[in-house]
Amino acid sequence: MDRFSGQTGVIPYKNKLARQKWLREGITPIMEQSFWAAYIGNDKNAAVYQAADFSAGDGHTVVFDFDGFLSNEGRRGKEQAYGYGETKKKFSSMITIERGRYVVHNGDEFDLENIDAIDLAQHSDSVRKLGELWTKNKNQRIFDIAQGFADGKEPTHIWRPNKRSTLADLTDTDVLTVDVLTEIELTCRTGQGFAVGRDRMPLIPVSGNYGGRYTMIIDAYQEAQLRKDAEWKDIMKHADVRGQKNRLIQGYIGSIGLLDIVTAPSFYGSSSSKAQYKTSVIASGMRMLNSRGVYQGEKTFTLEGEKQISRAIVLGQSAIQLASGKSPDFKLQESEDFGIDSESAIIVYSNGQKTQLEAETEDYQGQAALTGIDFGMFVVDTYIAG
Repeated sequence: MDRFSGQTGVIPYKNKLARQKWLREGITPIMEQSFWAAYIGNDKNAAVYQAADFSAGDGHTVVFDFDGFLSNEGRRGKEQAYGYGETKKKFSSMITIERGRYVVHNGDEFDLENIDAIDLAQHSDSVRKLGELWTKNKNQRIFDIAQGFADGKEPTHIWRPNKRSTLADLTDTDVLTVDVLTEIELTCRTGQGFAVGRDRMPLIPVSGNYGGRYTMIIDAYQEAQLRKDAEWKDIMKHADVRGQKNRLIQGYIGSIGLLDIVTAPSFYGSSSSKAQYKTSVIASGMRMLNSRGVYQGEKTFTLEGEKQISRAIVLGQSAIQLASGKSPDFKLQESEDFGIDSESAIIVYSNGQKTQLEAETEDYQGQAALTGIDFGMFVVDTYIAG
């Protein structure tokens, strides 16, 4: 519901703090209902780690720090201990804030006759629509970062049934089943079994009300495959689902071991490029791919003569980082044609990326190395049709 409908009061347009407060009050309820709201937190335990620096504008950087853990062996008896102390390991990553603007045309009316005020009833509709637009785009940004579309940063680790090397190698035997989910859950806990990417540290589960858990986000096609699996039907027949409705996670359909399975909405829109902010979003959600690796929404995407592939997302701690800068602002601008019409804009300062750590001191060795990988996530490709 539009919380400002029917209001006829005014706020001082030239007062930036009042303008930003009014905007936050309008868009916060919308953002709280978004798909990713349950995954975003302000520390590294969350799947989506969001940090805010309200002084940061366009071009400023936000730094994420990660402390390593000690792993060295002990000294026995009278073995010399001094000089064998392990260096404390520190890791970090940084994001550069980018300014983005979303604009709506208000039509013929331009109501700044009182030049210092915004009429709430007139502009609350613009705030609501811009808030919805920004929320859809922020949601899509996270989907695109996780799936490997955003900025062309493909996943470092990909799990495929039967360890298929490429998307084109997937066949109608490579679908989502309970057996496949069991193998994926094992990969979460062991860091092994990838079709693309080296053996790695296991994902760190996100701790919460249900203990340490991983989340696998699938699309509607993969859910349909899973529901046709005889073993899944049997599990669901005997599952205790009394607590499911109490979960805060949208789309939850079941669990295998420590792996919670969640169905996300499907993407509908188009992208002029893979750069962030450059996607027109009608509905935010998961993109499908074709067997050439072209994502749904790209100008060259087609399924004609191609296989249809679904790409799921598996999340542990700190899989994705979001950085927020200065508070969003609301601006009005009348037309050059003597103000016969106007446009409103929401201005945001943010950016996002998969967590990829840089070693400040030294990295761990072998499979335990934390640099050069998508730290808290991997993706799962399955065959759908074609």
